[in-house]
Amino acid sequence: MAWCSSLCRVRAFGLFLVMVILLVPASAVSAQESLPVAFRTWPNQTVSVETYWGFTIAVGPGAADVPGIDQPDQTLGGANLVFSFSSNEETTQKWDEQSSVGRVAIGSAQVDPLQVALDRKPNELKAGVLEDDAQPTSRAATIWAWQPDIDEPSLLLPIAVVRVDGIDMVYGSAYSLNAAAPDILKLPGIDDTVDLVVLVVGEHEQADTEPVKAIANRLNANAVCVIGKTDEVLAMSTRSSVGNTTALIAGEEPAADGPELIMHAEGPWKAPEEMAGLYDNLDAEGRKWSKVFEPLSVNQMNHRPSNGTHTPRWNIEHMASRQMFFITAAYHAADSRFPHIKLDPKQMPPDYVARHPDWNGAEEARRVYRTSAFVRRFAYLYHGRALNEPIAPRSRIRFAPIVRQVTRHYAMHTPNVQDKMKLDDWPPE
Repeated sequence: MAWCSSLCRVRAFGLFLVMVILLVPASAVSAQESLPVAFRTWPNQTVSVETYWGFTIAVGPGAADVPGIDQPDQTLGGANLVFSFSSNEETTQKWDEQSSVGRVAIGSAQVDPLQVALDRKPNELKAGVLEDDAQPTSRAATIWAWQPDIDEPSLLLPIAVVRVDGIDMVYGSAYSLNAAAPDILKLPGIDDTVDLVVLVVGEHEQADTEPVKAIANRLNANAVCVIGKTDEVLAMSTRSSVGNTTALIAGEEPAADGPELIMHAEGPWKAPEEMAGLYDNLDAEGRKWSKVFEPLSVNQMNHRPSNGTHTPRWNIEHMASRQMFFITAAYHAADSRFPHIKLDPKQMPPDYVARHPDWNGAEEARRVYRTSAFVRRFAYLYHGRALNEPIAPRSRIRFAPIVRQVTRHYAMHTPNVQDKMKLDDWPPE
């Protein structure tokens, strides 16, 4: 009876999830895996970008002081790169294999673009900096940085171009960007447009609307973020955030009236206690149950039991995708720019096609950990909204209850995988 009761609960919950799917607007669904990137601003003319894959790249004089930059989350397969600017002539590079942190200081003699690529192949324990002739994966972070070779070095700030998950961000001063624009647009894969220009304004400079727009237009940028003091509000359409983070989305159409101005609060947004507790529990439960998968080989993950049930891979792919589906549905309802992300596998065993059939159990577990980190990264989108009210008019989804349901989902599916391991046809390796 206990087994039957448990099975009935799982089936009931599955029916609940299917019914909720029908209540989510189909037009909001995205099947892409080029997921939004977190763009953040920090003191001392510094910015960072953070990706779904656990990579953080910090650029600016204060790059070494970005919170957490010295401690990438290696359970995500994460790694960080710190790009600062040296007062010396020579550029220096250092990669710390143990911490998975790279440091690059751009010297004044670096007039040709220095290219650095950070990557990690699936199933590998750690990320690393690629050799020059290595072929990057689609999840790699690539950075070019150099000092423009012009006659006014006192007005210069080095140029940095960061490409992550389909997003191109350009960083520099007005003088540097104007001088280097042709070279920036010739970089591999730029395709004559960039997503974001970070325009650094010096202590004794002033940002005015027309020059800011001119630089953004010269680089065909969708958006611009001005770093530094401005005495007047720039006459541009704005995209404001309650904290220091904006979600950058690959393939987003530019605004009809020209580049948008991204405006941040002075410091990071902090989740209210109830929301933080929901995410704490979600992450802890996902990690607890996903550890069951970590030792499994690719062969074991793809094993189709003789009793006709799902492969172990389907179970964990399904759980992580449900988490992504429901929480991004809430974010999309709060901000229609943010995509509602649907990566769910087919429901029935004969129809299932693995998204990543070559991933071992440890990599699939990282998917769960990355998903929890991802949804928490963009929680600011739900700022000021009631957690126990519908996420949108006529919707029956409520934020807090659905996060609790997804949290319990891990404990409902993982025991099914443990049962498969007891069957006679379970592969030993």
